[in-house]
Amino acid sequence: MKIPLYILFILLSLQLQAQVSLENLSLKDTKVKEMYRYHLNDLKIVSIDTNALYKLKAKFSEVKPSPISNTEFLVYSKYLGIDTLEIIKNGKVIKTEYFEVKKTPEPNAWICFPSRNELSVQQIILNPRIYCYEPTINLKIKTVVTSFMIIILDSQGNKVFSGNNISDKINRDALTIIKSLKRGSQVLLEDIRCVGSEVCPRKLKPLNIKII
Repeated sequence: MKIPLYILFILLSLQLQAQVSLENLSLKDTKVKEMYRYHLNDLKIVSIDTNALYKLKAKFSEVKPSPISNTEFLVYSKYLGIDTLEIIKNGKVIKTEYFEVKKTPEPNAWICFPSRNELSVQQIILNPRIYCYEPTINLKIKTVVTSFMIIILDSQGNKVFSGNNISDKINRDALTIIKSLKRGSQVLLEDIRCVGSEVCPRKLKPLNIKII
């Protein structure tokens, strides 16, 4: 029994649709169907037909072709929630996908471990770098701390050091003082500045570390 041509055409179209998908190259896990608000999401059309010319259309977000690839699109989202994206080939929608637009996380300074403000001297010495974002965030964010003020108080509350750092690491002079600190001492990081391609230069909240 022969299969009618129109049925073969439908089956072939469904097969091609299944072989076309969208990935967000701005994410660590590119296959997750999510975008971030106020961020240029780099979406790539993945297809076995590498010679095809595709277009991408979004219901709510702004879409522009990438200047470096004809299969990538820069998508800028202003609204939270679900956005509908349509992959178009030869003027026809061949695939519809749904992406959740999430709030772009705010940078928050931390050292050694996220959300911890009690550290040992050894932990600080081993990793004296100040970070902006937790490593669990799926979005690739190239933002770094550029400078901060460090104030060190001994266990009696006396100021034993203060100075500026023009990098994302505690400088050698401050580390020398930290090595001699006892339990109950404090390391205060203030006027923390960060900059990156995703965020404008900004001042972060102070960070108060207690030595344990």
